[in-house]
Amino acid sequence: MHSLTRSILISILAFISCLNLNAQQAGLPLSETGKITFYEVVEVDSVKKEVLLNNAFQYLAGLHLPELNATHKKKKNPKKIDKKIAGLPIELDSAVGKVQSRYAFKVYKGEYAKHADGEISYNLTIEVKEGRYRYIFTNFIFQPYSLNRYGKYTAVSGIYKPLEGPPYEGNKNWNKHKLATEEKINGLITSLKLKMLEKPMSNIEVNKNQKPVVVDQVDW
Repeated sequence: MHSLTRSILISILAFISCLNLNAQQAGLPLSETGKITFYEVVEVDSVKKEVLLNNAFQYLAGLHLPELNATHKKKKNPKKIDKKIAGLPIELDSAVGKVQSRYAFKVYKGEYAKHADGEISYNLTIEVKEGRYRYIFTNFIFQPYSLNRYGKYTAVSGIYKPLEGPPYEGNKNWNKHKLATEEKINGLITSLKLKMLEKPMSNIEVNKNQKPVVVDQVDW
């Protein structure tokens, strides 16, 4: 194939690929206040509130400590994880059946990017009642990364951009980051629903010293 013809063909394919990427828009759900919010009430018949609360706490702890679930499945030294769990930033209100914490994941400019473009943090709240629970993923904030003086890409202090707002400084990857968020949270929702159906871990107790949180009194 002639070099000029090949160059034109490559340019056309690249253009079509760009169009397809731009046409794919993230379908992130918005609350009544305009904030990106993943919310659902899930019915789980005959499952006690205590079991659901324990599973919810273990799920949140597992997001902070990925080795938690692996250790439980392999039945290796669960006591060594007890101290780590006690120090996790998880807010628990056993009386009303609510746990919540904040998490973050990295986002990239492209599939083969060597360093993160930034990170997106979010709140996860799980509330339980007899036979049902609800999850709320919300407050998504983008924080850009930059190269520090040690040659490593780290979060830029003091810059926080709501994901439902306009792009950070015209960030061309804004929609891509939204698509990554949609994929990430949908995956977490799938794993959460599986976790909430598990039998509770009897050898790890919920930290009784966690601070109580304000509970939404609206009936659900």
